[in-house]
Amino acid sequence: MKKLICILVTLLLFSTLNAQDFIYKNDGGEIEAKVVEITTDVIKYKIFEFQDGPIYNVEIDDIFMIVYENGRREVFKKKTTDNVITETPDIVPVVSPVVVAPTESKPKANVNNNPKPGASNEFSPNIQFGITAGFNISSARYNYKNKEVQPTGSVIIGPMGGFTINFHIAEKFDIQTGIYYMSKGDKLDLEKSYSKVLNEQYPGQDTKIDGSFKSKLGYLQIPVTFNFMIPVGGSGNYVVVGPGVYFAYGIWGKEKPDFTVNVENHGTWTKVYENHETSNVKFVSTVPSQTEDNTVYVKGIDIGAVINIGIKSNKWMLSSITSIGLINTRPNKTDSSYNPDDEKVKTLCGTIALTYFFN
Repeated sequence: MKKLICILVTLLLFSTLNAQDFIYKNDGGEIEAKVVEITTDVIKYKIFEFQDGPIYNVEIDDIFMIVYENGRREVFKKKTTDNVITETPDIVPVVSPVVVAPTESKPKANVNNNPKPGASNEFSPNIQFGITAGFNISSARYNYKNKEVQPTGSVIIGPMGGFTINFHIAEKFDIQTGIYYMSKGDKLDLEKSYSKVLNEQYPGQDTKIDGSFKSKLGYLQIPVTFNFMIPVGGSGNYVVVGPGVYFAYGIWGKEKPDFTVNVENHGTWTKVYENHETSNVKFVSTVPSQTEDNTVYVKGIDIGAVINIGIKSNKWMLSSITSIGLINTRPNKTDSSYNPDDEKVKTLCGTIALTYFFN
């Protein structure tokens, strides 16, 4: 896991380091550069591919626009000077009218008298579209009303991925949503969960459980997070903190028991029970009166809270997301003979995700 996280962080930093500024001249020329300073008369820059080299100057009057590495634009108005006429003896000056050809309308940004590289121009709301991929570390929280000892779950790891939409509505705030496939589930610690039950069933005898019991569920999930962006490490880089909610709908599932129960009798271990039969999961709001064999019933809707903490550049975002289910995933029962325990099970999921924005 640590290796994967290092790879994701390296990809993020690599994309950031390879960004450059573009200087567009009035004559149509383009310079790939790293802007160093902007004064009232000149723009000082270094050639992007030779940033250890000298600093070059270009007159501001020759420049139409700078597009910075974070996508912000700065448009420069060309200075105009009045015609100056000097009288000389016996010469009558004649001034011809100056005709200025119309120029193509360009988007304008607020420019200070002494702008600096990366200075905040007038913000314009925008929408970003991206693709997201990563993995989930999921578990469950149990609350069985009729049991003194609650089941103890451990984590399972599964994939996640989907599409992201980012509504950038303020310079340091956006609303992020999307639709994702999310793998969730749990792996029960059988020894901790059922040792007391076995001791009650086989008093005075040593018992042990070998194997595992896994629950694997697949959801389509729509989160909505309200992201606050804190600038760090230069223009275009942010720490993102975003609380929110999620809505999920179950699309498939399996329960995979694979364990045996053994009891010691006079120094000999004897197998008294085993279960290796996989059950399908059906997503319903209420368990039907006529249940099907090898079928487990789970509520189709999962709703919860989410917190997104990440690092964002212009094109990439690396996120650590925690999702906490707020509703019971066990459906209502019409027949008390189906799993008579009063079960309450809620999902818990941690996600590591990398998002690439197309625009």
